[in-house]
Amino acid sequence: MLPQRESLPAVTAAGVVAIIFASFGVLACGLVTLVLLIMPNLPNQPGKSPVPPETRAMVIGVYAVLFAICVGELIIAINVLRRKNWARIALLVWAGIMAFFSALTCIGTFFTLTFLPQTAQTPKDPAFFVFMKFFMLVFFGIPFAISVWWLILFNRPRVVAAFGAPGAMVPGAPAQWAVDASGFPVPVPVAPKKPSCPLPLLIVAGFLLFSTIVTPLFLLLPKRVATPVFLFGLTLSGPGVKIGFAVFSLISGLLAIGLIRLKPRALDIIIALQGILLVNAMLSLASPTFLHTMYAAMQQNAAQNPDLPGGNPFLTYSFARGALIGGIAFSSAILGVLVGFRDRFLKASAEAAH
Repeated sequence: MLPQRESLPAVTAAGVVAIIFASFGVLACGLVTLVLLIMPNLPNQPGKSPVPPETRAMVIGVYAVLFAICVGELIIAINVLRRKNWARIALLVWAGIMAFFSALTCIGTFFTLTFLPQTAQTPKDPAFFVFMKFFMLVFFGIPFAISVWWLILFNRPRVVAAFGAPGAMVPGAPAQWAVDASGFPVPVPVAPKKPSCPLPLLIVAGFLLFSTIVTPLFLLLPKRVATPVFLFGLTLSGPGVKIGFAVFSLISGLLAIGLIRLKPRALDIIIALQGILLVNAMLSLASPTFLHTMYAAMQQNAAQNPDLPGGNPFLTYSFARGALIGGIAFSSAILGVLVGFRDRFLKASAEAAH
């Protein structure tokens, strides 16, 4: 009797949830993009100027990229139900990135609402901030919990086997079976597993690719918005900084592709670049002028926004310091993953080369 596909209700449920998430993303991103395209004068309210064309173009670009990503996620979700192994790996990468951004956004929102300037708060209704914190916890906690569920479920040996060769779907079956010309089943040796990049490094590569696509869109921002950048104690600003960011993101994207293709040199260069970013962030945190310069830039940007009265910035010194510390923690985590899985990566690269 030929082996049958094993029934895994949890995998089916995960695939359905993934389809729901992707469909919601396609609908939301497509709707926002369409509204921005057909209504260029938003917000259409008396006394409020419309969104600058450069900013609107950047937002449209970002949501168009997100729309394409959601379409890709929908394709992944459908193929998870079809038990395609590449879809399982792609879903794990999706889950890792979604878990990170959900946790980061939730923590960042809590931090922002806690350290808002008193002038920006509403003392008459302090319960509003409590409600906002609870809402953000639920809104981002749900995708975080689902992503953790996916990471655990699709790494279970039984589920991994179910996405492999049909012979591997039956416990104890060493080979795939086929039917010969006479109608009798005959064993067919299962092809050896092709070496692949370790999952944590695939998640890092996915994050780098996403940054590569989104970062150049910030070149469309109005030129009057100039946020300084610290580079080893030097303060840089102007259009050259934007171009530098775009070039750096392009290089990171190419290195991410090399990481996926198991190129050892790409991994070493990414480790070196992440180390440079980490050292630069630590020097910025130690600089006595960093926070003052960033605060002055926020004041200038806020003064150009008529919706912020008095030119007061929305954020505080505490938030800027916390954001920088969070960036240092993120760079350290990325560097730790890259270094920690380097041996496994080099082993897989060596196997793929033979």
